Amino acid sequence: MLRAALVLSLALLGGWAVAQETPTGSGDVEPVLQQAADEFSAGHFYGIPSLLGPVLDRASNEQRKRAYMLLCQVYLIIDDPIAADDSYLKLLKADPEFVPKEEVDPIEIVYLSKKFTATPIITPRFFIGFNGSFPTTVFEVNTFSTPVDTRTLVRPGWHFGAGIDLNLTDNVSICAEGVLAFRNFRRTYDGILGNDFQSAIHKQTWLDIPLYIKYQDDQGDIRPYGFAGMAFNTLLQYRADVQVTLRTDGGSEVPVSGPDISLKSKQNLFSTSFVIGGGVKYKWGKDFLFAEARYMGGLTRLANTNELYYGEGGTLADNITRYAWIGEEYAMNSLMITVGYIKPLYDPRKRSKGLKGIMKLLSGKKNEGNGK
Repeated sequence: MLRAALVLSLALLGGWAVAQETPTGSGDVEPVLQQAADEFSAGHFYGIPSLLGPVLDRASNEQRKRAYMLLCQVYLIIDDPIAADDSYLKLLKADPEFVPKEEVDPIEIVYLSKKFTATPIITPRFFIGFNGSFPTTVFEVNTFSTPVDTRTLVRPGWHFGAGIDLNLTDNVSICAEGVLAFRNFRRTYDGILGNDFQSAIHKQTWLDIPLYIKYQDDQGDIRPYGFAGMAFNTLLQYRADVQVTLRTDGGSEVPVSGPDISLKSKQNLFSTSFVIGGGVKYKWGKDFLFAEARYMGGLTRLANTNELYYGEGGTLADNITRYAWIGEEYAMNSLMITVGYIKPLYDPRKRSKGLKGIMKLLSGKKNEGNGK
């Protein structure tokens, strides 16, 4: 009791003494930090919390980080572990990604840091980008009686979306996204009936739900990452702009065109893909900007074969009667270039004990029950 009273008296006296010399005004934070460091070097520990308290509200994040690091050391020295823990949590709020290093930081801070983490449990992100899509043909379905020269031309599309990372560790995350993608490609057929030319521009709207595992670097301003997983794809809209050019023996050309043909009813609406990719994150304050590339390879054949030939009422489809065009059986692939913004939801907290800690705790209680 006497010791506690003595400690309290020294703290109040130290706080009063240094307060008399504390600079005042809006620009006084840095001088106070320097004065607190001098007091620490001189071994005057008890007055430092009172010295720093009045200026912490107007200090910058970097200044608060230095102040709370000093307070952690003070509270460890004067044997107040609860206050030391509280100061370290406030340090992490000022700089959530702070990780002390033995070669530059006080060793007691290094050991204290092992009790805490600020790794976000959930990290949302938002993005937009461009894509190029192309089919993998399983087999062609057409009305051509002679071989033709068939080519696929990639056309630019675009996409946007949002995602969430569930962070298992500082480096490993399980990720889910929702992506609205507008994809298109062009197929040409040259040499129909020996001389005619046909072009079909496929215009598609997709809702993609990628699920994947990501491994990422957790240090530095520039942080590379890679990922792999699966995507579930839903076809929302599908139309084709088909044009035919009839070439006569005299060299003239007669174009045949019409309105876009709806092909959604002729396709399987749900499909799956594999996803693989990587990118880099750039630290921007407490948040991140990122750029990435990914490849999504189709695993499901899209065409509903039974519906390719017929329209409403069981009659031949317009694409056959007007253009002699059916389509083909294919899976959809896409290369996507994306840029976006990441907003980590930092959560400074004590690390969970984990299984090892729980077993140790149970073992200790068992020994207490045995009187050991």
